[in-house]
Amino acid sequence: MSTRSVIAQVGNSEGEFSGNILPATPTENSHNHQKQRGKYTSTFKGVSWNKQRQKWRTFIRVNGEQIYLGLFVSELEASFAYQEAVKKYQEHR
Repeated sequence: MSTRSVIAQVGNSEGEFSGNILPATPTENSHNHQKQRGKYTSTFKGVSWNKQRQKWRTFIRVNGEQIYLGLFVSELEASFAYQEAVKKYQEHR
């Protein structure tokens, strides 16, 4: 089985043509979906609201393991920490 077993569509869902469909792993494809927004979640991937501490927390999953990145006063700071962690762990692949 190929490691690129999913077809990822880039852009909107109205026009499927060869220019907007790319091969992708399931993990890569999951990055193309918008995050669901709930009562205590952020629109940013990896960021959620910690109700008890009244701060934004962020996690990243690397090789199936969840890594805690910290608590943040602002949602944007938490998102920045997540993006920096993504860069860091992609370099170590």
